[in-house]
Amino acid sequence: NVTLTDIQVNDPMLGGTIELVTTTLAPGESTTGTATYIVTQADLDNGEIVNVATVTSKDPNEKSVTDQDDDIVKAKVIVTEEVSGEQPLPITATTMFTSLLIGSSLIISGLIGWFVTRRQKYKA
Repeated sequence: NVTLTDIQVNDPMLGGTIELVTTTLAPGESTTGTATYIVTQADLDNGEIVNVATVTSKDPNEKSVTDQDDDIVKAKVIVTEEVSGEQPLPITATTMFTSLLIGSSLIISGLIGWFVTRRQKYKA
């Protein structure tokens, strides 16, 4: 049960460092951060989007603690009607983008939760 300070989440796919609501967490606390990613044609052609985030922090002894996590989102557009010109993509692309944002949020929450749990185990 230790407090973590100087918490930073770095996600190169989402532009680098993600600003967090708070960067100090006591045991059992959590924080959030938000970033946006625009799905590209290359993502759709690959059939999946692989996202890797790294979180770093310091324990009470100023020792650095780092972990990395990844998430894979399947990329698939299902056209339910013919699209031409400047019309927007079908709702399935929006749904996939929303899944990517949710997946990124889960990575951040999971990494921070993992750090807190890991630090608790080391102190036990």
